[in-house]
Amino acid sequence: MEKQDDKTLEQFLKEYLLKNNLDIQALHEKTKISKKYLNIIINDDYENYPAKVYLRGFLKEIAKVLNIDFSIIENNYLAKLNLDKDPEITPKYESIFEIENRKNKFITPGIVIVVFIIFILGYFFLKPSHKVVNNEIEKQEVKNVVKFKDKEKKEIVKVQKETKNDNNSIKNKLIVKKSVKKKNSNRIKHLQILAKELTWVRVTMDNKTKKTYFMQKGENKTFEARKFFKIDTGNAGGIDLILNGKKLAPIGKRGEVKHIILK
Repeated sequence: MEKQDDKTLEQFLKEYLLKNNLDIQALHEKTKISKKYLNIIINDDYENYPAKVYLRGFLKEIAKVLNIDFSIIENNYLAKLNLDKDPEITPKYESIFEIENRKNKFITPGIVIVVFIIFILGYFFLKPSHKVVNNEIEKQEVKNVVKFKDKEKKEIVKVQKETKNDNNSIKNKLIVKKSVKKKNSNRIKHLQILAKELTWVRVTMDNKTKKTYFMQKGENKTFEARKFFKIDTGNAGGIDLILNGKKLAPIGKRGEVKHIILK
């Protein structure tokens, strides 16, 4: 393996740029890495290096374009770097679904309280009238039973049975609806990520499964979760997100680091 102990990373990369007759602009067009980060890496601006996970991905793409064995860079330069800083934290992006859920947290308790008050008031005001109506119905039913003949009594029994069957049918329908509603609450969520240019992406599903990719332009990935997705990306403007078949608004600018949660 080629050793580069006598060269800095800056000297090593510039030597290969010269061999390939490329400049920063041409390298940017081939790798889709922002010129800001290319200048930092090519000029060995250690103080402004991105987090190591991003730097490694950038150097891998540069090595591919310059026809360099990436293991040379990794073993002679990258392994010696002490970059313990975390990725830049930007304001959290919330999908429209999270905003709606936050509103519902305040709206739902208020609705429940209002409905409860109306129910209590209605119960106390209407309870006496219900008693009167029920008493009148009972008296009338007693009179009718006395007057009815045997045949008419059989008709009453028949009607009562039909009414009972209808009530049972309604109960069964309600049970089915509740079952369907419960089933829908466990519906699996689908997320699709479309890459518009080279982008580093990490997707966490329900805090259980993590997947990391360097997605090329035109590439797309699909994921499934029951509760939520957590997305970390080093190029927010380089991807489109489609949640449950609905395309979301852009989550950030080109070259911007973003960390988002979708429910």
